[in-house]
Amino acid sequence: MSKRTKELLKANNELEKQLNDQEQRILTDISAYIRHAGTSPYYQESVRQDIITMVLDGSKRGLSVAEIIGEDYQSFCDSVLKELPKLSGREKAFSLLRDVLPSVMVLLGIWFVFSLLDAFLVVNTLPFIPITAGDLLGFLLIIPAAFYIFNFISKTAFSESKSLDKKLFAMIFAVIFLAMIFSIFLKYTLFQVHALIVLAVFALLFCFYLLLDKNVD
Repeated sequence: MSKRTKELLKANNELEKQLNDQEQRILTDISAYIRHAGTSPYYQESVRQDIITMVLDGSKRGLSVAEIIGEDYQSFCDSVLKELPKLSGREKAFSLLRDVLPSVMVLLGIWFVFSLLDAFLVVNTLPFIPITAGDLLGFLLIIPAAFYIFNFISKTAFSESKSLDKKLFAMIFAVIFLAMIFSIFLKYTLFQVHALIVLAVFALLFCFYLLLDKNVD
């Protein structure tokens, strides 16, 4: 994220420490909800700062969060977010790519370590690493599923329904289970790639992420 957004995020985190436990729980739900607002992280943090300040000022007068912003937190957030500028199509694309890259790099790193061990101990193909059909399908499944789950958590941040918790658990379990099934049974090797090429790709992705994170506000 940009320098101004990082500074605002840091200031908000320090400000939030002044809230009591109940207020922090409510602000956590609010923060999760505004992540799917379709506006820039800077404006999200600006809204978060305004709300924290409102709650702190009200708390000094002996008011609860419900008395300050109303009992329907979701409606309050919607009314505030409605006034914020939305991201353009280009900005959404770069923002999505910036958000996707950390997940891609984590998965790539985990896959690389296990594949390296497999290539050394089992298939004996080092320095080349086999790419199986299961690897590819599992990767293509987990990335979009992770973002769907993130959006699901954000959109249901204010819900206290136990059925939603069960649905979330079922989704996570299903994704992990399917990825394991793909990895175990779809062992057909599509091609092989040199280990140094994988490291080079990882380095390029990391540099691209740093570039996006610095310039996408």
